[in-house]
Amino acid sequence: MELELTTNMFTFFLNRYKICLSIIISINLTNLGLASSCDDINNQKLDTQPKIGLALGGGGTRGAAHIGVIKELEKNNIKISYISGTSIGAIIGGLYAAGMPIDEIEAIIINKSLLHAYFTTPIPVKLIGTPVALLFRLFGYHPYEGVYTGKRFAQFLNSKIPSCNKNIETFPIKFCAIALNLTDGKTYPIDHGNLGLAIEASSAIPVLRKPVYIEEKLFVDGGVVENLPVDRVRDMGADFVIASDVDEYTIKFHPDRFRHLGSVSERLVNLQLARVDERPLRSADFVIHPYLNGIKLVSTKMSDVNSAIEKGTLSTKLAIPELKRKINTSIKLVDKNNDNLNQYQ
Repeated sequence: MELELTTNMFTFFLNRYKICLSIIISINLTNLGLASSCDDINNQKLDTQPKIGLALGGGGTRGAAHIGVIKELEKNNIKISYISGTSIGAIIGGLYAAGMPIDEIEAIIINKSLLHAYFTTPIPVKLIGTPVALLFRLFGYHPYEGVYTGKRFAQFLNSKIPSCNKNIETFPIKFCAIALNLTDGKTYPIDHGNLGLAIEASSAIPVLRKPVYIEEKLFVDGGVVENLPVDRVRDMGADFVIASDVDEYTIKFHPDRFRHLGSVSERLVNLQLARVDERPLRSADFVIHPYLNGIKLVSTKMSDVNSAIEKGTLSTKLAIPELKRKINTSIKLVDKNNDNLNQYQ
């Protein structure tokens, strides 16, 4: 009788154990299902965030304003996935895309190490030596035209980025530099290979620096044809493109202004850049355009550099509320089942 009672009690507790175990397993499976659903929801939320691209225009010393623009975007957690730049835009954008902190990029501009790497010898000294260089042509030596030659600038740029990111295709942020091919008159995005060489090509101001030969193309600064590469950023995959425009605002000047040496040529270059940038500015989703009038294209004054950075910072800070609003209204949901894009505005 006692044995039968013990057996019944054992059977009773065993059945209860099985029931409890089944409930626990069922709850865990349900939780796993919920977790999976949450993961799907989180992934969808990630997909709803537009991929933001940044187009950085050329403009010499005025391009220091890009520093202020990027700083403010960082402060406001506006993540950049794509960058395309021309000339100074390629220099700042390329270094940043490669992983160099924006504060460090600012430092090499402020301490003039970037300037000294670009102009290895003061321009007046170089010009004095030009007649000597011309003599070599009389004896059959015909290098590409340019006051500055050599690879010191490219080497300097490469020394500033992580060793794992010497080539553009390895960058944490997708990047391309815009340069003009002299042989066919077309601009090209340099989106692979060595960063220093790509930037050197994009910032090779005609006559001042010799053209750069890459993959059977002879490149110079692309600013005269494609100074603000908005469409290139969109082609890279950006859903929302921010354009950082460092052109002068076109205003009327008194005739006496053009009595100064170099004033006419600088005016013509500024007008050309403004004309070239009209179309890309219309196609950008958002434009940041600091007032940089009075800062020359080529200036060695630190006051000009600091002013450009400050104005880039201020313009972006003022634009942030509207920028965030526009980004939010451009959100796109991706239907993973059929890859259709549904835009809600």
